[in-house]
Amino acid sequence: MTILKINLDEIQEATVAPAGRYELQITSAEQVQSRNTGNPMIKVSLGFIEGDYLNITHFINLPTDSDDVSKAKFKGLMLKRFLALFGITYDSEGIDLDQLCMDLPGSVATVDVEQQALARREGSTNDNDVIVNRINIPRIR
Repeated sequence: MTILKINLDEIQEATVAPAGRYELQITSAEQVQSRNTGNPMIKVSLGFIEGDYLNITHFINLPTDSDDVSKAKFKGLMLKRFLALFGITYDSEGIDLDQLCMDLPGSVATVDVEQQALARREGSTNDNDVIVNRINIPRIR
């Protein structure tokens, strides 16, 4: 018989953080496709340096050949703001997405965090909204 010595009574569920300014660390980054459009994105998980809060999931939409010029520029701007916030350098000739996803984890930034209510999906037995944290990415100075 194997005994796992752990007091489960002391373990609590993590919660969302109150709105405020926090030091966050990128814990993972991966290339994914949007469930709705199939467009490419980078899915980033952000952990709180202090406090036992749920990680924040942040999606960075990437420009595609089918985007019109203004949409592609906006997606590029959002990527540039995120990289600037976390102090990630990039090559103006292009970005190796595989390398970027390997380089992002471990990067730290102080970020404004807010709470957002998400409506439950259709068919859910609970009518309450789900509260999650979102980050507010500032304009580039």
